[in-house]
Amino acid sequence: MADTNKQIIIKFLKENEGVSSKEIHEAMASSASYATVKRVLADLVLQNFITTEGQRKATKYYISTAYEVLASVNLDEYYSFEVDERKIKKQFSFDLIRTILSEIDLFTKEELIKLNTLQNQFESNVKELSEASYKKEFERLAIDLSWKSSQIEGNTYSLLETELLLKEKQTASG
Repeated sequence: MADTNKQIIIKFLKENEGVSSKEIHEAMASSASYATVKRVLADLVLQNFITTEGQRKATKYYISTAYEVLASVNLDEYYSFEVDERKIKKQFSFDLIRTILSEIDLFTKEELIKLNTLQNQFESNVKELSEASYKKEFERLAIDLSWKSSQIEGNTYSLLETELLLKEKQTASG
């Protein structure tokens, strides 16, 4: 979403939800024509960044729930704030999986082709494994993922200690 008009409109809607296209145009202080504002709004609706309520002149615009998933995040800006000043969500949105993700496309066509190719390659490779080898590979994957995610959280267990914890339910000494 690199278009400056889009960024201006999104910023305005974050601060003033439920406004008309005329109000948005007036807020842009003639930096874009009314026709341009209408075109940008239509594009934002198509991209699922904003939603509408009403029809014709009574149409009001809102930030969509999908915007939180689809919008890019400026990491430099986010980390420029102190930890206590960062805007974070207080709870998980359970609607994310049930409604939002079923309505949006997270991947481009090219990414979907690549993912399907990798999935087919995985299935082909798995067919050649014995059941014991298959279980062993997934056990190894589970241990590696647990170890890496624990490291991210600050845990100091080694890979072997993590394996011991998961397989034999024994904690490491110290």
